[in-house]
Amino acid sequence: MRVLTLDPGGTTGYCTADLTNNDLLNIRVAQLNVPNHHATLWTLLNKFKPEVLISESFEYRNQSRAGLVLVSKEYIGVAKLWYQLNDSSEYIEQSPGVAKSFVADAHIKKLGLWVAGKPHAMDALRHMIYYTVNGNHSFQNAKLNLLRRGYKT
Repeated sequence: MRVLTLDPGGTTGYCTADLTNNDLLNIRVAQLNVPNHHATLWTLLNKFKPEVLISESFEYRNQSRAGLVLVSKEYIGVAKLWYQLNDSSEYIEQSPGVAKSFVADAHIKKLGLWVAGKPHAMDALRHMIYYTVNGNHSFQNAKLNLLRRGYKT
């Protein structure tokens, strides 16, 4: 099952992987760094054609702060539109706090998947790991394998 996770924003991080009964395979993480990358995101979605599309949700807390960028909602909209127009079986939004609290940097490093200098790609990877362990799917061996490799000491 092809899964794509997004950390949308001024720099959008993404993670693609194939979830099988036993593992996450062909994991790729990267970031879209160019401004206004709506079309680039659309092309990525068309190229990978995820069966499950997961985006980090956007939570505006009615407080402006320095550096606040609201473009995240636009990229979430691109993802939702792609999902609605294609045969993707599922669209999910996960909160930033859920992924970050469950998948620490140490877990990613223990799994051998850490990429320095790509914080948004690492956040997308957190969403992938969170979904693999906690998602509504039938790949229990993949879940257990990931927990054994990344969480057991």
